[in-house]
Amino acid sequence: MDLPDSYTTNGNFIHPVAKLNVALYGSKQGALKWYQELSSTLSELGLKHAHPDWGIFHGRIGHDILVLASHVNDCMLTGSSPELICSFKAEIGLHYKITDLGPISWLLGMKVMRDQNARTISLSQQTYVKAILAKYNLTNCKSASVPMDPGLKLSCNQSLQSAEEIGHMKSVPY
Repeated sequence: MDLPDSYTTNGNFIHPVAKLNVALYGSKQGALKWYQELSSTLSELGLKHAHPDWGIFHGRIGHDILVLASHVNDCMLTGSSPELICSFKAEIGLHYKITDLGPISWLLGMKVMRDQNARTISLSQQTYVKAILAKYNLTNCKSASVPMDPGLKLSCNQSLQSAEEIGHMKSVPY
């Protein structure tokens, strides 16, 4: 950490010590402080976290249900009433600067496709798979509908036997 230009040590200290009074973005403490802040605000607004996953907040407001999923500083909001969702966004906007990206289309690197008539939601990780293929120089490999022949019988005899085979496979990145 660099000290401000106006800070002088008067030659008394070789390495001055300063206390940082805020949590830094990207640090463990920063993530914890943000979660505590968000959790407190959502609690004030009538939501509580789900015990199996503390990143999910839910609440019954009147006759409607509201669910907020959070991952660090990205949140997805859904509920049983469009009016409730809209008013909740306005309410949370009083506490934090938010950006409403409209109906969900991407979530944590997954493409989200909704068919409201059929009442379905589909997730695709095609972009992620393509990135992995590019990373390991496999973009021109022969594609298959399944990664392995479902009728293939594996046995212990097919596992790595020698130290040479084990050493070679340690250098294979997948």
